[in-house]
Amino acid sequence: MYRGEINRSIINSIEFIAEEFKQKKSSSSLLIENRVFEILILLLRICGYKERTVRSEKNPGDYQLGLAKKYISDNIEQGLSVADVADYCHISPRQLSRVFIRADGISPANYIRSEKMKKVSEYLKNSDLSLKQISEKFSFSDEYYFNSSFKKFFGIPPLAYRKMYQ
Repeated sequence: MYRGEINRSIINSIEFIAEEFKQKKSSSSLLIENRVFEILILLLRICGYKERTVRSEKNPGDYQLGLAKKYISDNIEQGLSVADVADYCHISPRQLSRVFIRADGISPANYIRSEKMKKVSEYLKNSDLSLKQISEKFSFSDEYYFNSSFKKFFGIPPLAYRKMYQ
């Protein structure tokens, strides 16, 4: 297309859009919109534009820290490990630890634990789920471990914490 090049992906996307437009399903508009976006990206690439990640020049770890914190926030109800977060950020667990300690003064494991406990406290305040259901939702091995972890973090058992906010 550009400079005489024919990009088969663009042709396939245009054919897909035409076919979806004919079918007029409820999901068609979203699929067509996504394909149009893909075509625009491909055209920009053909013209020489390159995607780049905006990173802080002062501290390259800021980008990875933000990415890690967002991933943790979005997946806190899963049984997250430091290795999971590091894999998502495409760095080693050791490098992730360095980034967290340099920026926040705590390890990623402690950050995950802290965020998990904050979310658990929200569930205790705002839901009617039992302690067992909450412990299962947040991937604690059992209810006893959940109770002891919560008490260690907040200084009171989860049931007493819940009663304070009811």
